[in-house]
Amino acid sequence: MDFYNLFKNKVVDFNRLIDFGFKKIDNNYVYSTKLQNSEFELTVIINSTGQIKTRLVDCDFNEEYTLHLADFADGEFVTKIKQKFYEILEQISNSCYKREVFVTPLAKQIENFVYKQFGAVLEFLWEDDNAIIRRKDNKKWYAVFMKIAKNKLNANFKDQIVEVVNVKLPKENIINIVDNKFYFKAYHMNKTYWLTILLNDNQEINKVLDYIQTSYELVSNKKHC
Repeated sequence: MDFYNLFKNKVVDFNRLIDFGFKKIDNNYVYSTKLQNSEFELTVIINSTGQIKTRLVDCDFNEEYTLHLADFADGEFVTKIKQKFYEILEQISNSCYKREVFVTPLAKQIENFVYKQFGAVLEFLWEDDNAIIRRKDNKKWYAVFMKIAKNKLNANFKDQIVEVVNVKLPKENIINIVDNKFYFKAYHMNKTYWLTILLNDNQEINKVLDYIQTSYELVSNKKHC
């Protein structure tokens, strides 16, 4: 496995690096950790443009170890080192990097909001560009991002690809919110309990973030009236 594939088509979020445990040294972000149950120390260096380098040191001999990067090395010991090495890099990729799929300003504001408010990030569970956001405690979804043809929301719209987010709301609220312009009965979700929001520059960001907050609360394990 080429560890660079873990970061392919992803963009680093430098604030998340700090949250993960990286330290900013000059123009680089540096993270060091011992591989579990071993005397190997891994150092990950990410520069200001997002380029990543790694250095694995055998602490017993104070020498750099490189066999974990060699395709031909497949012994039991090196295989365990490889596995631990990739586990840490995968954690960094999942926690500190994000795929650049949803690029509208409103989508980015939602991403920042859920990360700061709930520590959540977009999860791409499928091969396509759809993504979900879910609670950490019960793993329930409270937002679903999609890229779809606009005329799937309203037949009068042009056939152009747009970004939308689905959120869960009380069914009595959905009836009053739907305007078939910015807010629609849910696409590809239960239309009684989910609302589709078109992510464009005309939306009121505070209103949308309120809907995200409500959706987060509704999918808790508590019963709601």
